Amino acid sequence: MFDKKAYMKTYNKAHYQHQTKWRNKEQLRKYGVEYRKNHPPDLERWVIDAREYRRKHPERKYAQNLARYIPLKPSCEFGNCTSTEKLEHAHLDYDYPLEVVTFCAKHHRLVDRLYGRFD
Repeated sequence: MFDKKAYMKTYNKAHYQHQTKWRNKEQLRKYGVEYRKNHPPDLERWVIDAREYRRKHPERKYAQNLARYIPLKPSCEFGNCTSTEKLEHAHLDYDYPLEVVTFCAKHHRLVDRLYGRFD
């Protein structure tokens, strides 16, 4: 038969131990150091991905580099959106690298989905 009292006693003991495990700041610091030692950031994978993207789409990378020097418009140019936060340049056609449109981040993602740019 199920003994609820014994179960709750075991549960509460485990729960309390979990709560008090990180109350000591020195113990928390040691855990963080140990974790970072055993789980280094996977920077190599990111570098490889960036190189692969540049190799696969040189025209996009060229257009993106040129767009850095074009000033952003004061607000999003998507429909009735008047957002002035998180503005980004967007290329509707990478064959014309200096023709950029200013979108907020939300609408930039939407336009990219409409144009099918996910790679």
